Amino acid sequence: MSETSTEKPTEAKPTETPAEAKPKPEAPHEAPKPKGDDMTTAAFRTLQAEHAALTAQLKQRDDKLVEQDRELVKLRGQVDTFGKREREGAIVGELRKALPHASELELRGVLGALAEAGKVDRYSDKPEEAAKVALEEIKTSAPALSRPPAPGGGPGGAPPQQQGRKHKSLI
Repeated sequence: MSETSTEKPTEAKPTETPAEAKPKPEAPHEAPKPKGDDMTTAAFRTLQAEHAALTAQLKQRDDKLVEQDRELVKLRGQVDTFGKREREGAIVGELRKALPHASELELRGVLGALAEAGKVDRYSDKPEEAAKVALEEIKTSAPALSRPPAPGGGPGGAPPQQQGRKHKSLI
């Protein structure tokens, strides 16, 4: 041995056993990977986080679908209302041809009353047939509506009316 060396030949350097060795990271920015049960726990937590995120997305989608379903029901109701008005208007139009002296309001009222009694379908897809049935019912149920108005004053018509009172001058 040389005298310049400070090592003692009897002293040995302590070496680390493999069990005591710490795992070295593969890259300086990565943390050491867990082993065994730690990996299972980490995977389980990851799956729980993904499950919670997907559950939240499904809840949002379901809420949106419920809102769209409500809007769909509302819009279907409006479409039905428009269709019913059109079909009822077609029946009233057919009745007006048969009863030109009756007003639309009177005919709609009678048609509504007949529909409530179950004698006529006021929203029928066949307005000609519904109008025929309604006209027969009007003739039996409300004969005054089926008759044209009589002119007043007898066979010659109503007597002529004066154009107002003649004023006398007080001066």
